[in-house]
Amino acid sequence: MTVQQLLRAGASILRAGPDPDTATLDARILLQHTLNLTQEAVYTRYLEAVSPEQAGRFRAMIAERRGGIPVAYLTGLKEFYGREFGVNRHVLIPRPDSETLVDAVLELARTSVPARGPEAGTVHSPEDRPLQIHDACTGSGCVAITLAAELEGKAEISMSDISAEAVSVARDNARRILGYELPADVADSLEAIRSPVDIVTANPPYVPTSQVALLGGRPCNAQERSADGAHPRHNPPRHAGEPTMSPAPDKPRTHDSVPSDLATSRPLNVVPHFGEPRHALEGGESGLEVSSRIVHTAVEKIRPNGYLVLETADELAEQLVDLLRDHGFGNIFTRRDLAGRIRVVGGRHVRSL
Repeated sequence: MTVQQLLRAGASILRAGPDPDTATLDARILLQHTLNLTQEAVYTRYLEAVSPEQAGRFRAMIAERRGGIPVAYLTGLKEFYGREFGVNRHVLIPRPDSETLVDAVLELARTSVPARGPEAGTVHSPEDRPLQIHDACTGSGCVAITLAAELEGKAEISMSDISAEAVSVARDNARRILGYELPADVADSLEAIRSPVDIVTANPPYVPTSQVALLGGRPCNAQERSADGAHPRHNPPRHAGEPTMSPAPDKPRTHDSVPSDLATSRPLNVVPHFGEPRHALEGGESGLEVSSRIVHTAVEKIRPNGYLVLETADELAEQLVDLLRDHGFGNIFTRRDLAGRIRVVGGRHVRSL
């Protein structure tokens, strides 16, 4: 059987599976992985024969994919911000929405955080020490490691997760991508932070318990049905006209003032992805249980004028803005993902409670 025949056969099988729209893409990625070829090489070697052993491995992965296993768990890799991260079933699969979180933190680190300097906008302290950033709920480490790579020499990055298995994955990714280890602890919420830092970032679990039971998967947009679909923005420069941070409204919110499209009774926009760890999805009955713990603890873990930046769901953003404000955060902002949904909420630690 040739490369072309095997690819067509795999795509045909996947069209009868749960994600027919990405059948060809998924089959091509799995074939690339099986044959250890680039995308270009798959097409230039269309007429070359494939060994029976390789064909058997490919068919086995196609069967698992048809059964609902995400492509990233089958290949063990997922691209994020232009870099390939190792993943397994102990961590969520990095998704393009989380690149919005990275962009927000990079913007703060490069332009807005006063750190320990006397003037607003100063990035370094008077001692010229780098910023200190901690990423909680780190999972695969994709956010922390990306920040370390993008801010090389300008920031000290640490990370933590409640799962020892996830921390192991994150440490492996740091060694492979950065060439060195990042400090990484097994800890809940912000317990790993022993002295205040300049920025805390997190992608905490935020799917309400009632919805996790129905999903068996992770929050993502319909356009992300393929676990390994290419994202249109890889390690991008900032361009004029690109969406920027939006300040959150100053007026305190009441239940009656929450727009109907943000009502928490509305199901989060989700697509099932079999096998992702429930503890990394479930945010309690409200979806904000873990986020609330982080916000409450952050007032003691962030230096004055430092920032807390959290990923969330559009449907929960309004409540998270209120939560930050109630805990003494100011300069609260939101950031939208490429689908136009609020994906990030952040604020500056401006006072003590």
